[in-house]
Amino acid sequence: MKIKDFMTEDHARLDQALHDLMIAGDDPARQIDLFHLFRAGVERHMAWEEEILFPCIERRSGMHMPGPSSLVKFQHQQIKALLEKLSIQLTRRDQEAEESQKALSLLLARHGEEEEKVLYPWINLCLCEADREEALEKLQRSM
Repeated sequence: MKIKDFMTEDHARLDQALHDLMIAGDDPARQIDLFHLFRAGVERHMAWEEEILFPCIERRSGMHMPGPSSLVKFQHQQIKALLEKLSIQLTRRDQEAEESQKALSLLLARHGEEEEKVLYPWINLCLCEADREEALEKLQRSM
C-alpha cells in the first residue's frame, strides 16, 4: 500500500462519516455522537499529516519556505475552526448547524481533492522508498 492509497481510503471513510452525520438531523443525540466520531477522525487525519508526513518531507526536501504543506496547514486551521463552530451549534441545537455542515462538506471536498492531486504525489516524489515505508508504518501504527 502507498501513502496516497492509505490517506485516500481515510478520506473516503471520513466522507462517509460526514454523510452519516448530515442525515442524522432528526436525532440530536445520535448527531452529536456521530459528530464526535467524525471530529476525532478528522483530527487524527490532520495529525497524521502534520506530525508524521510533513516533518518527513520537509526534512528530506530541505524545504524551509512555504510549499504544499503550508497551504494544507492553513486549510487545517480553517477546518478546525469550522469543527469548533459546528460542535457549539450541535450542542445548542442551533438551526445554523446544517449550514455549517454543508460548508464543512465543501471545504473538506476541496481540501481532499487538493491533497490527492498535489500533496500526496509530492510526498511520493520527495521521499525515497525507505522513508515512504517508514512513514506508512507510522500511519498504520497510529490507527
